[in-house]
Amino acid sequence: MLEEIGARHHLLRSQHEILEDRVRFLADASALLAKSLDEDELLRQLATLAVPVLGGACLLDVVHHGTHKREIGAADLTGDRLAALEDALSALSPTDTGSFFEKMMASPRPILLSPIPDWFHDALVAGHPRRREIQQQLELESVMMVPLLARDHMFGMMSFGTFAGQPRLDDRDVEIATELAARAAVAIQNAQLFAAVRQELSERLRVERERDTTETFLHAFFESPATYSCVFDIDEANNDWIFVMPNGPYARSYGYTVAEMTGKTARQIGIADDRVRYFLDILRRCRASGESVSVEVSPSKTVDRIWRLGNIAPFTLNGRSLFAYVATDITERKALEQQVIQAQKMEAVAVLAGGIAHDFNNLITVISGCAELALEDTGADDPVHEVVLEIKEAADRAGALTRQLLTFSRRQPVRPQLVDVKIVRQADRMLRRLIGERHDLRLVLSPSTPVVYMDPGQLEQLLVNLVVNARDAMPDGGSIVVSTTIATRNASHCEAGRPGPAASRGECVEISVLDSGIGMDEEIKARIFEPFFTTKDVGKGTGLGLATVFTIVKSSQGRVRVDSSPGMGTTFTVFLPQAMPSHVTEQEIVEPAPMCTGGETILLVEDDSHVRRLAKRALADLGYNVVEASSATEALQVAGALDGPLDLLVTDVVLPEFDGHDLADILDVRRPGLKVLFMSGYTADALAHHRRIANKNSFLEKPFNATRLATAVRGTLESSDGWRK
Repeated sequence: MLEEIGARHHLLRSQHEILEDRVRFLADASALLAKSLDEDELLRQLATLAVPVLGGACLLDVVHHGTHKREIGAADLTGDRLAALEDALSALSPTDTGSFFEKMMASPRPILLSPIPDWFHDALVAGHPRRREIQQQLELESVMMVPLLARDHMFGMMSFGTFAGQPRLDDRDVEIATELAARAAVAIQNAQLFAAVRQELSERLRVERERDTTETFLHAFFESPATYSCVFDIDEANNDWIFVMPNGPYARSYGYTVAEMTGKTARQIGIADDRVRYFLDILRRCRASGESVSVEVSPSKTVDRIWRLGNIAPFTLNGRSLFAYVATDITERKALEQQVIQAQKMEAVAVLAGGIAHDFNNLITVISGCAELALEDTGADDPVHEVVLEIKEAADRAGALTRQLLTFSRRQPVRPQLVDVKIVRQADRMLRRLIGERHDLRLVLSPSTPVVYMDPGQLEQLLVNLVVNARDAMPDGGSIVVSTTIATRNASHCEAGRPGPAASRGECVEISVLDSGIGMDEEIKARIFEPFFTTKDVGKGTGLGLATVFTIVKSSQGRVRVDSSPGMGTTFTVFLPQAMPSHVTEQEIVEPAPMCTGGETILLVEDDSHVRRLAKRALADLGYNVVEASSATEALQVAGALDGPLDLLVTDVVLPEFDGHDLADILDVRRPGLKVLFMSGYTADALAHHRRIANKNSFLEKPFNATRLATAVRGTLESSDGWRK
């Protein structure tokens, strides 16, 4: 009897201790769950807490808004056994159709499998034969699954398992697991609610920040100095439009503040009627179509002349039909467009000039050549001699002009050479004709003979541009003084180390052009050398005159200075490096050689009869035997009929039937070793697209005189190189 009582007492004591342990476990669980509102952290703590009190492994599955979360707690499992457990538990995924999770949702109550029946093993390994081997490794003894409920809605499941060597789970474990699941469900729901509230607060804060950012952005955009914006309305009663809300730049562009312009109509701020009607028509068309309209305008009453490109879009605010206008300043772009148009005009003129120059060079060749022959036939005391000399000088200047035209149209490289600044005196007559009788031109030239190293045509162009600019500064007439002198060279005048013959460190040629015109202020002076900048009216002036001067001076390693003030006239002073004779090679200062004579046979091919006759006479006078042809076909016939030797072919590059190169090719086959001299009204650089002008010593540029022709012929005949294909 005592033994039975003692056994019952021991059993009761054991049950009491177990009960205390479980109460303590639930109290610890409650305290632990109350410490965190992070759902992921809660799941990790629950999975860890339940082991080993409720078995050797715990699996938590939670589904919230379609998202599945899982945590595994396994105290005694490591390595392969833990990996095997994770693989086996994949069969319990709540997202799989027919899973235990899905079955429990149909009837959410605890399930205890102790011992585990065969059908459970079969369900775990269904479709996965390898899982049977895994289960054998795990030696799973019992399984318990408890739902996580919130308002009778299952949102998760806690699964527990024991393995070989561990007590199997029983009904008492189900009771404590059910209590733990109830407390865990509350804690998880609180964590999810906290996360939702936190997300909502974060979203509100984000929206507020975006709203603040948008307001800041809109304010910055609305008041941007580069943006002209305004809200318009139509005043139907007065056939006008109203400035409802202009921004600062828009109001200031009309000379008003925002407060002064707001609420006023277009006519009230002085906009002309025609522009009011024009813009009002745009607003009405915009309202009728309901679509935005792009407009490009130049306001008639602005502080500074500006161009705007903007969009007008209709919108409705509190039942009021309004228009939003946003525009940007395109003044600079419009200026560039005008420059491009002007450049295109000049390019068209350049192409035309290039074509004219080719034919003009033929005429100049004839004029200059005939004048040269006439000078030989008249003495210095002959009254006609001076007239013929004027013709010769005019032809030479015309030749220089055509070279400039070809340089401009074909971008031909300049040909710097020694130039005596006395060229200013030689240009006196031309300059006087340019400025007209209402202007007085006076030359004050240095008594010395300053020499510069540059293209003579560019020096003449520099003088012409400066004198013409001075003339335009005095529309009612005035005085122009052109002076030359030798100045002290310093860093503000000329650069050292330039190519070509250099001046000594202290010598610089100074060319000044002074006028008594209207002068310039500092703002205009700062821009006068900009390409296309001009103060003249539209259609008068290209804006390239002074820009060309600056380019020429810069390419010659010089400087240009401007002294001017309003009403006090203007002085342009150009400083150029002086080239001293001691720095020039003997070849550069050698006098022209006497006319070269000869007795060879020359075939002259030129389609211009005047040039052909002049060249034939010049060569025949020098003793050459000249046969002529006006075309390539005729040249082949003449060469075929020629019994004796043919020493030289002198041919124009461009011929009516086929060009001089093809002619030279054919004759080279028939007469090997034939020398060839090409000639053309185009320059060798302009003919770069033609074949074989690499050897410029075998090229004679028109216009030419008898001396240049004789020198070129003799040089080609005596050259060691024949015609090369």
